[in-house]
Amino acid sequence: MRGIFSAEGVQAIASALTFLAACVAVWASFRAPRLAAQFAEQLRRDSAQSDEQRRLKMMIFTTLLQNRAHISHPDCVTALNLIDLAFIDDREVRDALAHFRAATDDTIRREGDRAAERFLVIIEKISRSLGMSDRITISDIRTPYYPTGLAELHEMQRLEMQDKLTALRKKRR
Repeated sequence: MRGIFSAEGVQAIASALTFLAACVAVWASFRAPRLAAQFAEQLRRDSAQSDEQRRLKMMIFTTLLQNRAHISHPDCVTALNLIDLAFIDDREVRDALAHFRAATDDTIRREGDRAAERFLVIIEKISRSLGMSDRITISDIRTPYYPTGLAELHEMQRLEMQDKLTALRKKRR
């Protein structure tokens, strides 16, 4: 009796399965390099994007840290405006920025100390976000080097600018 369970039948099924396995192996050998290349390219792109995001965060952090004694510096303002983009997934940093903006609102601009304190909180939150809070302490953040001569120069420039604005406003009347 020659059936599927006979020696010839089992041998025919084994041959068919062997042929099928060989076909799958041939297909995989042609497809695998392409899939590996696509996977490697995606990893490279993801890594480059992650590196760029980290670089932008570090640039913002260093800019704010450099200018913590002079927070109205144009570079500092630019860095503050980039926080929403760079820290899009970090609610703590973005909340600290929102509190800073509230403290610098035109209606309450007289509260400069509060704005300065909230500015330092932004730096602290960014430090934590970047995983540096164990090496850069809040004490480090709160003690910038700002020589008296430079502070006086900035104050003179501010007063000169204020005088010029006052004169310009009087001219317009």
